[in-house]
Amino acid sequence: MADAEENFKRLLSRQSTTLKKAVTEYERRYGRNPPKGFGQWWDFVQKHNVKIVDDYDALFEDLAPFWDMSGEEFRTRVAVVCANTSSLGCILG
Repeated sequence: MADAEENFKRLLSRQSTTLKKAVTEYERRYGRNPPKGFGQWWDFVQKHNVKIVDDYDALFEDLAPFWDMSGEEFRTRVAVVCANTSSLGCILG
């Protein structure tokens, strides 16, 4: 338990403390500019005292196939999936 506590403290100590630092860290980790709305997201995490603000590698990897897709292509693919999978039909509204 002591090791886990120490690891968590180290993780917390590495987190960005300003928007500028968060942008720099995002660019370093992912090799791209942060997404639209990143500043608003930063305001939200500050307002709600979110502790982990830089470590989203798993989420980034999950979304990687979609980064280069246009909005139109993404919506088209979602529509095709929903048309062929009745349980997903609700995500289109």
